[in-house]
Amino acid sequence: MGAGALSGFAALAAGVVATVITTPVVLRALGQARFGLWVALVAAVSFAGLLDFGFSQAVARFSGEHRARHDPKAVEAFIVATGAAYIIAFVLVLLATAAIGTVFPLIVHVPSADRGAVLIGAMLVGLATALGLWMAFFGTILHAHQRLPQANTIRAAYWVCFTVLTVIAALGGWGIVGLAGAMAASAAVSCVAFVLLVRRTLPELRIRRPQRIYVRQALRYSLFMFMVSAGAAVIFETDTLVIAGFLGAAAVTSYAIALRLTRGLTGFLHKVPDVLFPFYAGMQAARDRRRLRENFLLSARLELAGAAAVMLGLAFAWRPLIAAWVGPSSVVGSSVFALALTLLLFESLVHPAAVLAAATGGERRMAMVNTSEAVLNLGLSIVFVIRFGVVGVIAATVLAQALTNLWFLPSWAMRSLQISVRQYVAATLARVVAPASAGGLAGLVVAQFFRSDMGRIMAATAAAGLFVAVYLRIGAGVEERGWMRGLLAAILAAPRQLRRAA
Repeated sequence: MGAGALSGFAALAAGVVATVITTPVVLRALGQARFGLWVALVAAVSFAGLLDFGFSQAVARFSGEHRARHDPKAVEAFIVATGAAYIIAFVLVLLATAAIGTVFPLIVHVPSADRGAVLIGAMLVGLATALGLWMAFFGTILHAHQRLPQANTIRAAYWVCFTVLTVIAALGGWGIVGLAGAMAASAAVSCVAFVLLVRRTLPELRIRRPQRIYVRQALRYSLFMFMVSAGAAVIFETDTLVIAGFLGAAAVTSYAIALRLTRGLTGFLHKVPDVLFPFYAGMQAARDRRRLRENFLLSARLELAGAAAVMLGLAFAWRPLIAAWVGPSSVVGSSVFALALTLLLFESLVHPAAVLAAATGGERRMAMVNTSEAVLNLGLSIVFVIRFGVVGVIAATVLAQALTNLWFLPSWAMRSLQISVRQYVAATLARVVAPASAGGLAGLVVAQFFRSDMGRIMAATAAAGLFVAVYLRIGAGVEERGWMRGLLAAILAAPRQLRRAA
């Protein structure tokens, strides 16, 4: 798990760096109103990505199960069956994108000068989305075959290519069409790299007529994962569309920037549970409940500890960080950002259990509850945006999750693995409370003495740093300390390995 997690962090870091570099450049090139329009357009087109119908998760789960049973023929047959579905999905995404680009101006006000660019831009973003489905498909194949570091290298390279091309398009004044073209070109290059790596990993893989038994197996599982993905898209993508539709595209900008910061860091927190997905499937196939229980509690504790460190840092430093990043005029209100941090905490509690459910047979009930959260979230967002504006939209997201998945998924995981509430709390929340309290107190003390923006940065550093020190001393288990030592050794060894490779 260490190498996969480390490479995953590196790929995510590349994505965060790409966002840090491109966001202010694109914002200055487009202006606040057109930047908000661009963000809303990408969010609308991203719904076309649902047309993979959950097959990427099916590849990861069932490839992991068949590998655990030492059945390579079944693995190959399953990949062929799901690959056929992706050919259909590719065409459907392009058709759906054309429809979205046509309807988009009816939902969000688009200036007449930008209407032509919106349809072309939507088609190019749709092409990037369709290619992204294939990237995800190939990535899950490599993940299931324990080639995650290589897959993450390509993901990191994608972000490098995306950054370079996006900056060129923005500085060249190519507008929305140029930015969309940069996305499509980056996805195309990365998709070719994934194809070559999959061919190298599975040289015996041949394209043939898919077997019905594996198509049916994938469909039964994918239907529920599609519902989960659709619910997640409604929860996390419709907020910008609601804001743009009711308040105008310019109102999206500061909100989208704040969520890019918190959601980007949430991706880091999710990485360890995500790495475990195919391993969970293998453990489930082997009926190894002990390892399932141990790995779930470890991943839940690591994600919660990471969330505490991130929240402590951002609670003190969010305003000067965003102002330095994109300018003071694009800093969101404190109420919105506080709710964004609350959502980050909720996600850290929900996600480890969601990965476990998706890998071990809990997808049906998770899909139902996720759909309920999505419907509740969208309804509350529309009601709240009229009364409370932007803060009402994110408040609706927080409330909807609190009423649904926040209690359902952790309790499902505990029941499934026969973990009592006391055992769960002792292994996760209880390990984090004292370090978080110490870190928060240190940050408050520093903030009282230094009231400038630099003082806020110092307070954030003190809070997060003391949390980590105290957590490693009294909260972390033997597994985490060993994992951290291995991670540190891998980081220190990386320059030496690069020199040898050169």
